[in-house]
Amino acid sequence: MNDETRIGVNMRIVKGAVLGLATFALVQQGHAQSSQNTSTEPVALFEVQVGRIEDFLKQPKLALVVNGNNGQTFIARFRAADIKYDVRKTDSLVSPFSGFVTATMRSEINAQCGNVRYGGTGIGWSSENLAIENAKNEPCFSDPFPRPPILARFSYSFQRGKWVFKGATYHYFDEPLNEKPETYIGSALDESADTYVGARSVQGREFNGGWRTAFLPE
Repeated sequence: MNDETRIGVNMRIVKGAVLGLATFALVQQGHAQSSQNTSTEPVALFEVQVGRIEDFLKQPKLALVVNGNNGQTFIARFRAADIKYDVRKTDSLVSPFSGFVTATMRSEINAQCGNVRYGGTGIGWSSENLAIENAKNEPCFSDPFPRPPILARFSYSFQRGKWVFKGATYHYFDEPLNEKPETYIGSALDESADTYVGARSVQGREFNGGWRTAFLPE
């Protein structure tokens, strides 16, 4: 092999190596961009969901709560503050991301005016319609034993390209490890927990419709 031939062969080898490195770099860049896009899309979609919740909770909200064992009902009024959210990667292939929204919630109920009484004290209403009719009866919310503020947590999983609501829980601020199902809001969202269930009447479901629109992804 003469010098010119040797030089030509070497040049082809160098060009091949450079081309291979360039192709590898483009592939790696593509993987990085794909991974970034895969992570960015769930966050952007979750922020849309969070926005609906924040808009809904700007003002105090009423929820019809139904006891599935005896049918007794009452209205709970919630005031929310300090709404936060986060999205985290998981090790699951089915649900690669989890998201949650937290809010400090204060609530009062109108059960004390109810026609269902125990020991002379109102404990609720005998029908959903009666509870709703008294939803704006302000003296009924003057509960002598108000529920302490809670930290409510609304959990979601990213599955098949969309966010799925998984449930509502809460804990008292002095009991951070004692997480429980949030039964009042759960009832408004048709989530059965303990003895509480979703509204059964058409009027009751319409009354709680805003909760489902805000918290349950489309």
